[in-house]
Amino acid sequence: MLAKPGKGRSPCEVCASGMMAIKSAMLQVTGAGRRNALVCASEFASRLFKSSRFEDQLAVRQKGLTYDTEFLRWMLSDGAGAAVLSATPARTGLSLRIEWIELLSFANKFEPCMYVGPAKNGAPTPSWLDYANYRQAADSGAITLRQDIRMLNEVVRHAVYGLLQTAKQKDLEPATVNWLAVHYSSRLFRDQSHDLAARAGFEIPFDRWFSNLTSTGNVGSASTFLLLIKSANRNSVENNMRRNQPTTKAKAQ
Repeated sequence: MLAKPGKGRSPCEVCASGMMAIKSAMLQVTGAGRRNALVCASEFASRLFKSSRFEDQLAVRQKGLTYDTEFLRWMLSDGAGAAVLSATPARTGLSLRIEWIELLSFANKFEPCMYVGPAKNGAPTPSWLDYANYRQAADSGAITLRQDIRMLNEVVRHAVYGLLQTAKQKDLEPATVNWLAVHYSSRLFRDQSHDLAARAGFEIPFDRWFSNLTSTGNVGSASTFLLLIKSANRNSVENNMRRNQPTTKAKAQ
């Protein structure tokens, strides 16, 4: 526990909130005079996707589970991660330096892709608060987490557009990127992102991409923390192996 009350902020989303929290902590350290900031993120998606929750919903009993919810039951995992941000490097161990963090939102162009509520039907999507009681909200699927899979192509396209826009602003070239630690929920989206960026002249070969999806799963807001830890540890090991690898000299005959 903290010895005394501290400043706090609690972003509430799935994937993006982890990065929002890191940027908020960074600004506290770089602009508000704080010496340290603790950032953490956790996902417990399995609690939302218990079979008992769906069996109790009238809409599911009548029509079955819709794909926009079934999709997420197979795509999200439980997990947590944390980081300490400081104005100075740690005395021991590996420290990563944040140069900048850029967050872009395209909410001005699209409705939510991932949301809690009933299935979309063309009309404004009601919140669970719009129902007379919890029972009606549950029976209508208004407390169910969903993802509109019809929007995923646009999500990928605009993610790449955001990358290209940021790279231009920051004068970032693909050749200067040693490792690209990327959060995605399926290799399908990785391949689509790579191809779109390559066609725009910003190609980073797959051997410089890093993902822990197959070992950790898609842990939403915690993904950034675990990606950084895993990629930093792997790079540290690989660098040590290069430094310690014996060399041989061939003598010309």
